[in-house]
Amino acid sequence: MKMRKRAKERKREEVERLKSMLSAYKTVAIVNFRGLRAKQFQEIRRDFRGKCIIRVSKNSLIRFSLKDSGVEDMIPYVNDQTALVFSNLDPFELFKLIESSKKPAPIRAGAVAPKDIVVEAGETSLRPGPVVGELQRVGIPAGIERGKVVVKKRTVVVKAGERVSPEVADVLAKLEIYPVEEGLTLQAIYDRDAGILFLPDVLRIKPEDVLKQVEECAKHAFNLAFNIKYAYPTHLTVGSLLAEASYYANSLALSINYPTKTTIRALLQKALAQAFNLSLNACIYTSENIAFFIAKAEAEAKALAERLNM
Repeated sequence: MKMRKRAKERKREEVERLKSMLSAYKTVAIVNFRGLRAKQFQEIRRDFRGKCIIRVSKNSLIRFSLKDSGVEDMIPYVNDQTALVFSNLDPFELFKLIESSKKPAPIRAGAVAPKDIVVEAGETSLRPGPVVGELQRVGIPAGIERGKVVVKKRTVVVKAGERVSPEVADVLAKLEIYPVEEGLTLQAIYDRDAGILFLPDVLRIKPEDVLKQVEECAKHAFNLAFNIKYAYPTHLTVGSLLAEASYYANSLALSINYPTKTTIRALLQKALAQAFNLSLNACIYTSENIAFFIAKAEAEAKALAERLNM
């Protein structure tokens, strides 16, 4: 009875500890650590020190703490071998940190290939010997050239979704081909301040890509508002619309010779040019055009003299 009572007490204490941590940190992540060896797990804890805290607990206790803390949305992601990661980093920073825990690793016999596993053609670091036969037995065309083991043709040894045989797993390890990553696998991140649950697909989007998309949307929205002109003025487009309207108004005023404070100078210049041309065509002498008539007379006299001398 004492042992049962003590076990219940420990569970109650663990739930309260998790609830306290859930309220103390800005973000909490649910991660899966299936297949992660103890040594690797300790290395991750060490690398995360000062940035976040990893807490491993029973799934049932994690679910109780999430429910009591009002974070029920995270409960469906608590399954298999689960741990909670507490941090004050924002969700995108925490996602990057968790992703950094993943390291290339050899695939184990019996595991399902996450993608096509390919052995490229070319020299290997293997020493000549029985290994050539091992490569050939798993379907890798190999031979010895200039004292080195060489793969003669690019070969897909395991297709995505297929199970890896012990022989293939052994050969891949010898070739130092690591087709899988071992580390923490993120299931979800909860931002307590914003009250938002983020899933990995969203967090994989780079902030600069999001900013670029927002800029593109803003540009298209501005163009749309500007193209429908005065039917939908906004504080962002009204300046451009007024500038355009002013330009068209000035053009119209100039074309109908309507004087305004912005067109009067251009209209006077236009009138002066027309009067000047009229006086020239009518041979009316004024102080403004007399120099032109004298120059014209000199040019004609010079041309006449040249023709007479000829």
